[in-house]
Amino acid sequence: MIRHVTRDTWFMTSDGKTHLIRQGDRVAIYPPAIHKDPDIFPQPTVRITSPAQLHQLYYFFVFL
Repeated sequence: MIRHVTRDTWFMTSDGKTHLIRQGDRVAIYPPAIHKDPDIFPQPTVRITSPAQLHQLYYFFVFL
């Protein structure tokens, strides 16, 4: 997933380093890597197999 940066933003990594992401830059996000992070998703290994299960585990937003 690629996004364009709309304003200058400072980004801090987990080891404390900061990086300037400039307006107009493009950033790539790899959702599968984020979905396996237990700091973000409390049950990263749970596999969602039905819509009912999705509603039990998470709230989600639809982006149009």
